Amino acid sequence: MSVCETCENELFDTGNRRYLYPFITCTHCGVRYSIIHDLPYDRKHTSMKFFEMCKRCK
Repeated sequence: MSVCETCENELFDTGNRRYLYPFITCTHCGVRYSIIHDLPYDRKHTSMKFFEMCKRCK
């Protein structure tokens, strides 16, 4: 599965805080199956649990 057009636009928008963010996804293009370990799809059940969120994302 690939990212949706909205995520792709954010990914390559130099003014967006998600510019070139390698894990970009949204509720429209779905779960990134390559990072999920268990259900439900919560951060703690993905490989993202090892990355600390920035203040803005928290």
